[in-house]
Amino acid sequence: MPLYARVFTSDLTTPVFLEEFTDIVEDINFVWALHGGLQSMEIELSCNSLRAYIFYRRYLGKRIVIDDHIGDRPVGDGFLTDATINRNGATLIVSGFWFRHSDEMYAFDDTDWEYGLAPIGSYVRYNPTGRSIVDYGEGDPSQDFSDWETAVAPAIYYIEVLNTDGTYCWGFMGAAFTTYDANDSVYVYTDYGLTTPGWNETAVTGKVIESYAVYLVTEYKTTSECIEDALAEAVPCMSTSYVNIDDTELPVGRYTPPIEEGGMYPAAFIEKMASMSNGDNKQWNYWVANDTYDNGAPQKPIPYFKEQVDDGTYDWVIDDASISSDTDIATRGITELRNYVMVLYRDMEDSDLIKPTDPASDATSISDFWLREVMISGGDNTEETANTYRDMYLHDFKNPRLGLPIEISSASIPDSRGNPYPLWAPIKYNAMYFRYTNLFPEYGMTSRSADGMYTGQAMNMEYSYKSNSLKVTLDTESNQLDAIIARIDMFV
Repeated sequence: MPLYARVFTSDLTTPVFLEEFTDIVEDINFVWALHGGLQSMEIELSCNSLRAYIFYRRYLGKRIVIDDHIGDRPVGDGFLTDATINRNGATLIVSGFWFRHSDEMYAFDDTDWEYGLAPIGSYVRYNPTGRSIVDYGEGDPSQDFSDWETAVAPAIYYIEVLNTDGTYCWGFMGAAFTTYDANDSVYVYTDYGLTTPGWNETAVTGKVIESYAVYLVTEYKTTSECIEDALAEAVPCMSTSYVNIDDTELPVGRYTPPIEEGGMYPAAFIEKMASMSNGDNKQWNYWVANDTYDNGAPQKPIPYFKEQVDDGTYDWVIDDASISSDTDIATRGITELRNYVMVLYRDMEDSDLIKPTDPASDATSISDFWLREVMISGGDNTEETANTYRDMYLHDFKNPRLGLPIEISSASIPDSRGNPYPLWAPIKYNAMYFRYTNLFPEYGMTSRSADGMYTGQAMNMEYSYKSNSLKVTLDTESNQLDAIIARIDMFV
């Protein structure tokens, strides 16, 4: 089952085929990891150095697509970023689309995320019902609130109002409407979901407005919504279809990228958002998935952001017959074990004070081994998200780590239904869950064993075309039947 190598222009909207170079490909090594999916491809060319040099000079920065016999979507897709020329050819480095997540900087900057309005005194008032605000101008143009309205929840903007008696109130902005001039009024709600009309902080009856300001909602946006915004603003090479970005239901609070440093690359920002678990201690992962071809041309890849699967489903089966004979099949250790955890963070809700969280510990782990304490950095954070990070870290490191970097050297790998696929298929389809079926079999349903039947998620995958071998490093975290049962929410 051969692989095919092709070059396209770097135009992501209408890529044009330039050349096929399968005839000079000696080997292809794929590197896949979370976050991001395909990280890079290392392509070895077998040709004279002049042809290799001309190829490199002609196609540097162009799109390199690796295809297989199925031809439904690329096995690997990226951009030629580097090359090493030698007497027998060249080694090309093709960086995947995760590389393109570090092209532009992203920040919640003032121009895009905050709107301030100057004091306007008596021209602004609360409507009689107290459920909206009107700016009626009195000779000056009225404020047009349609720029900041939200017709369908959740809210995009909120308004802060300072009254003449020094009191303060705020609310989320709904639909704009007309009192005197077009859209000079806007409905206000107490909640992000725009379900309860009214104001927060202070009752507005009898109050007179001195000034107001409008801000884009950030602290109520979920980490998933922030990822979508980062992709839309700073990763134009990706598809704008976000249906595969699941909602973490975790607001970012007062966290913002460091605007004083120019912001963050979306790759680093996505990793930060992924680290904010949704509270049940399962990790979130982001990866880039290749879309299907359109008339033979590659399309913009599709972003995925998903929670770690916890229902025991799996994509591929590994048994002892498929593992390379010279591969270590299990490693265990407690060097990274930590069962008493605190997070040191800068509290964005308390004058940026640097403080530790309260400790979280696991009595069973301490009893089985001994107390292993750690203080980890939480960066700029809130107390809630720092505690979530602490709990997730404890969950991951309170037990001995079981690492299984497995090298599979069989001709193919069966999927969950037993159908054989080429060994590059897990990378091609970003299908990352593997199940061991008979590595260390159980002797009975209630027995304890060194390692039982379990499912794990690939954190890294490497495929070599020349040797037809797939190396997989799994995040399993379980080593005994009773431990598997105790952590059934993580792996079944």
